[in-house]
Order: sequence, then structure tokens, then C-alpha cells
Amino acid sequence: HVIAFADGRPVDQFVGVLPEGQLRAFLDRLLPAPEEAERRAAQYAMAEARYDDALTHLEAALALNPGFDDARLDLIELLLANNQVDAARDEAERLSPQTVQNGDPRYQAIKTRFDALDATADLPPTDALEARIAA
Repeated sequence: HVIAFADGRPVDQFVGVLPEGQLRAFLDRLLPAPEEAERRAAQYAMAEARYDDALTHLEAALALNPGFDDARLDLIELLLANNQVDAARDEAERLSPQTVQNGDPRYQAIKTRFDALDATADLPPTDALEARIAA
């Protein structure tokens, strides 16, 4: 009995012996697409605060599949976390209409952040506001 695990959970299985072709097909179903593997590597890098590595992996994922919106959303969030707002906006323009128009929750959160940044763009710097309060 063979059970395949991914992320600590059983995902597929077979009993007995398989011919080589069927075994290869079984294994191929388990391996993530190259762009998904890059995205996972980026997520691990982000969890370890290795932002440059995460950026490299996300860019690689998008080079493999420019329509991979989950990776693009990760990239936008990473850029925003590093105050690279203009680059994040550029990436948001590349999202598919499906993600933008169908109310994707991650996109909505990003859009809200962009709206907040736009609303506060004309405010004086923080130190000027603090000086007013202190006066």
C-alpha cells in the first residue's frame, strides 16, 4: 500500500505494484507545477523574512506563468509591505479581469490599501501632525 503525502496530509494512494508508466503518472500528479513550486518557495522565504529571496521566487513564478494571479497577489502584498507602492500598483494592473471583477478577497484588501494610501497622500508628514498636536 503506497500513500503519498503533501503538506502533512495524504493526497493520493494505490495498492499493489504499478507498471513504470502508471507509477510515473502517479508521481507527476503529485508534483506541483513549476510556477507553484516557485510560489511555495517564496512563501517559505517570506515566513523567514527573506524578502529578496521571496521576490526572486515570485518573479520566477510569474515568468513561468504570467497569468498566475495568486503569485501576483503575493508579489503585490510583498511590495506593499516594503513600501514599494508604485511597483505594487504596476503589478495590480497586470491582474486578470476575473480576479479584479469577481471580488477576490485578497484583491479587495489590496484595493482598500491603495484607496487608503490615496486618501492620505495629501496629508502633512507625521512629524508635522505630531507637532500640531503637541502645540
